[in-house]
Amino acid sequence: MRYFRTRGALAGASALALVGATAVPLSQAFAEPQQAGSTPSSQQSTPSASEQKPSIQKTEGTLDPLAEKNTIKVQGTGLDKTLTDGYYAEMWEIDAQGQPVGENIAEASDQLTLGQRGQFDATLTVRGSRVDPQKHYAVFIVDHTGRGGHMGVHATAPVNIKPTDPTKLRPRFETSPETLYTHRQDNEVIIRGKYYYPPNSDARVAISLREKHEDGGPGDEVATGTVAANELKDGTFTYKLHVPGEKIKDKTYYTLAVAMDGGTKEQGAIKELYGHGGSFAVITDGTVSRSSQHNQVKVAGGGFKNVQQGTAMHLRLREYNIDAQKPAGDALAEKQVTVNPPNGSFETDFAVPADKLQAGKKYVIEASIDDQEQSEVTEYITVNP
Repeated sequence: MRYFRTRGALAGASALALVGATAVPLSQAFAEPQQAGSTPSSQQSTPSASEQKPSIQKTEGTLDPLAEKNTIKVQGTGLDKTLTDGYYAEMWEIDAQGQPVGENIAEASDQLTLGQRGQFDATLTVRGSRVDPQKHYAVFIVDHTGRGGHMGVHATAPVNIKPTDPTKLRPRFETSPETLYTHRQDNEVIIRGKYYYPPNSDARVAISLREKHEDGGPGDEVATGTVAANELKDGTFTYKLHVPGEKIKDKTYYTLAVAMDGGTKEQGAIKELYGHGGSFAVITDGTVSRSSQHNQVKVAGGGFKNVQQGTAMHLRLREYNIDAQKPAGDALAEKQVTVNPPNGSFETDFAVPADKLQAGKKYVIEASIDDQEQSEVTEYITVNP
């Protein structure tokens, strides 16, 4: 069994964190597509009761991005009634290593009912609007009794996606980062949209960031942007939205709406970003990959108190311990920079050595002044293959 950190355990965290380097065995998810309703594990031999391990033995149904709702049924066995208070069936996007990404996209379901030998049946309901045909998904049998909001994974199986005309799909987008900082003069939010197909040459994509009221309604507009029709390439675009830190409030949510101007709600998408007013140190540009000898990234930070002119800030790359919910171990890379008063703001290049990174682990860049005041953790570093 493996444990994963669930979404939202850290303010601004945008993905699950894998504890340990062992990958969930999902190699079948990236093999040749199977026929609808096929069973990925049906060719495996059935072990004896004493040797049986948790597994999903049968899946029925496919994910149709154009359907209002999709029904996926799974059957499995081998769950231990004494191991946890309860098991649940969930649907997650998976990356190239078979690790869960983002959040459970299935609608809430009841706890699994187990048979005498740990047998179970489950039915998952997934809205088509939550399925991206360019990604991969899998069913996970999990528990949520781990420490610190961890999710225990007991069994998993990939799910097929129905081929779809991309021009009929509802638009969607991703952002990086998902946290806005009050102490940054300029928060640059990179928006990557897909399936935005303009109805005519005069159409455009309208981008609007608004404060979210406690009642869920839209508040004041904080930043806007547009993408012209001729800037869209096969329905995709990348846009940099600049958000002044002085317009951001601490511990406040913001709604980012990206839609075809004048279109219906089906021609747009929304996402929440989070305002953070404490100390921080985050990568603002660059990709961390194990295949690169050196990863040169940009790091920005700030939010410290009463910083004097000429103060030195010590930056450290460290592994993040999920159970302890804090950085752990020795620094894997270090750098010292001079920061600006009064809040210790800085932006600098930072070299991340690929040979010191391990698959399946999460890392943070930690900033501190005289090893005393340390930055709060707001985002993990995701390591690409």
